[in-house]
Amino acid sequence: MKLLQHFIKERRDVLILWALTVLTFWIIGTLTGYDTSWLAYAALLSLFFTAIILGVSFVRFRKRHQRLQELKDDPAPEDRLPRPAGQIESDYDGMVRELSGSVRRMKRETADKSREDADYYALWTHQIKTPIAAMRLLLDAQPDPVKLRAELFRIEEYAEMILQYQRLDSPDSDYRFESVSLEPLVRAAVRKYAPFFVTGKLSVSLEGLDVTVNTDEKWLSFIVEQLLSNALKYTNEGGISVTFNDGELRITDTGIGILPEDLPRVFEKGYTGWNGRMDKKASGLGLYLCRRAADSLSLGLRLESVPELGTTAVLIFPDTPDVRD
Repeated sequence: MKLLQHFIKERRDVLILWALTVLTFWIIGTLTGYDTSWLAYAALLSLFFTAIILGVSFVRFRKRHQRLQELKDDPAPEDRLPRPAGQIESDYDGMVRELSGSVRRMKRETADKSREDADYYALWTHQIKTPIAAMRLLLDAQPDPVKLRAELFRIEEYAEMILQYQRLDSPDSDYRFESVSLEPLVRAAVRKYAPFFVTGKLSVSLEGLDVTVNTDEKWLSFIVEQLLSNALKYTNEGGISVTFNDGELRITDTGIGILPEDLPRVFEKGYTGWNGRMDKKASGLGLYLCRRAADSLSLGLRLESVPELGTTAVLIFPDTPDVRD
């Protein structure tokens, strides 16, 4: 009964038109003096045909309503919607299809992001266990403060990585672009890794860094630190140089280098290549996060490498003038 009431409310224009038509004929007949006795029969006959038309429309209305009710929980209802009965319904049909497609895309993106987060946290959890296990072994054997500090540093580094990963896609990421002096930023990063330079007997050279760039200082520091960490990880002798020229910050090491077939994929999440397989501690996350952060800062990032000779990480600052402090 309630459905019938909704139908009559939607189609009341037909009944109003019927009533106005009968009233019009009655007024005309009265004003002109014609006999209007036939009007009652005509009204009843037209009402009969109107009722038939409305009855057929109600049957279609009820079928469409039931069909739509069945599709309420359908994940892809636009493929099974009833055919539009007119231009307005066609317009609504197009809107529903567009919105439904947008919802599905959002669901896929959310699911992909959730899987990506789960994969990263699983990798990070596995990674953090390595220095913890190493510290336990060192304590069980003979405490070595230098090595213990190195393992503690790794734990801190991995903890910082996961925090930065969470902030990359956060809507509250606090990007603040301003003039940043490169030299103090790079020197601070080098001081952070000073114990590794000392224990590895590696040299460090800084040249041409007395420049100012427009970027976010915190995120640039993160990128530089990760690139330094990656260079130290694969450099056993020689040293690392950091230079700036023509809008490019170059971090060059004398390490084992990267195979040509690995270079195109070094920024993929979890990809470690041949070097990573040789070094069981590699997670393939550092360079991935560097790429993500660089993209957020609109900076270019590439690696140049020759196996057995070393690798250069090139951070490109677009449209950056060579302004000396």
